[in-house]
Amino acid sequence: MVSGFQALNKHSAKIILLVQMVATAQSDLSCFKGGAKVAVDELKERLCPLGVDKKLSKADCEVYVDRLIFESDGNWRTQMYDGFQYCI
Repeated sequence: MVSGFQALNKHSAKIILLVQMVATAQSDLSCFKGGAKVAVDELKERLCPLGVDKKLSKADCEVYVDRLIFESDGNWRTQMYDGFQYCI
């Protein structure tokens, strides 16, 4: 998880640019219903918790990923999704 998030963080500028381009061309997609700017801003917050220009160290990634896991443990959305996956 940490290595994967480090890779996402490292290449976040490219990922964000790609999502911005899709949002410009396909703003009617359901993922942009709240507005393309909102979706892109939320993506930036998730991929770059310290800011777009700052890359996370491995230690920072470990803390961040652990926090995400802790927050999702017992979350009703996580439980619903896990139940849905179990039925498939």
